[in-house]
Amino acid sequence: MPNLLPDWLPWIRPAGRLIWSLIGTGVGLAFIAALIRPPRERKLVTARQALAGAVVVFVLGLVAGKLLADFQTVVVWVMLGGVLAIAFAAVASRDLRSSDQTTTWAEAMLGAVAVFVIFTLVYGVVPHEWLTFANSYLNMSNDRFIKEPFWPFYDTVKLPFSAIRDTVAALIYVVAIGGNVVLWMKWQARLTPKPEPAEGETAAEVIRTSRFGRPLKAKA
Repeated sequence: MPNLLPDWLPWIRPAGRLIWSLIGTGVGLAFIAALIRPPRERKLVTARQALAGAVVVFVLGLVAGKLLADFQTVVVWVMLGGVLAIAFAAVASRDLRSSDQTTTWAEAMLGAVAVFVIFTLVYGVVPHEWLTFANSYLNMSNDRFIKEPFWPFYDTVKLPFSAIRDTVAALIYVVAIGGNVVLWMKWQARLTPKPEPAEGETAAEVIRTSRFGRPLKAKA
């Protein structure tokens, strides 16, 4: 099995685990965003069609990778892209869920596992792999300092590369926590129906109410 990451730049393969963790995080967040959005009125695929299509793409990918040994990297990327495309189409074409419908144990356990995986990637794997890549390949250690013209105060205050390394790691957590709160809010409100404008009232004039019936924003 060849390396799936290209060697276009010298740092790509040394940062392989960091890149893969970012790709996994991005795919997981994309599925969460698709689940937050309401399903399409016109379905792209049914659940059975999506499952059958994913199996067919996977089997064809294995066969093509075996026969086309010189193009295994392209075949694997096409296979992964096809499976993900079918999965996204299935999520976008899911049945409309009522706000009164209760969550089953299977749905709760599957959601808990998915959240645990995303949390592990965002709060554990990505920062760890960044620190590993910065220490090993980029050599951002405490004994290397940023010099002019990048740091104009080099003569008075020496800024080590480790400060940039740790700042990036801290920013990963800041962005993750902020996005976490936003996604929680959007997920909780995903099944809340939008208020319909009354006769003679535009959509901008509709007073949005909470689930307790209180107005969230008064009319101007």
